[in-house]
Amino acid sequence: MERFAGVPVFAAEGLTIQADTRTHIPLFLSKRDLDMAVGNAARGSGDDATSVEKPAVEMASLESVLTMMHEGGGDHNAQWKDVVLIPSVASRRALLELGAAAAQLGR
Repeated sequence: MERFAGVPVFAAEGLTIQADTRTHIPLFLSKRDLDMAVGNAARGSGDDATSVEKPAVEMASLESVLTMMHEGGGDHNAQWKDVVLIPSVASRRALLELGAAAAQLGR
C-alpha cells in the first residue's frame, strides 16, 4: 500500500451545500464526517439511506487543493471559488471548548 503524502481531504460526487443563492462544494477533513453528511443528505431527500447508491468519494491532499484555490482563475479552475473546507466534528468541538475556557478565564 502506498502512503498518502499530505493532509487528506474528502469529497463526495454531487454533494453540495446551498447558502443563500450560492452552491458550495464541501471538502471534508474527516472521512467519517463526509460519510455522515452523505447519510444526512440521503435522509433529507426523503430517500431510504440504505437504498440510495453511495456517491463516489474522492480524496486529494489539502496542499494540492490550496494550490488550485490560490491559482484559481480561468474556466478550468473556476469551480475552486465555490469550495469550502469543513473541519472535523472533533476539531469544532475542541474549538468550542477552548472558547468556553477562554471566556471563563476572562471573567
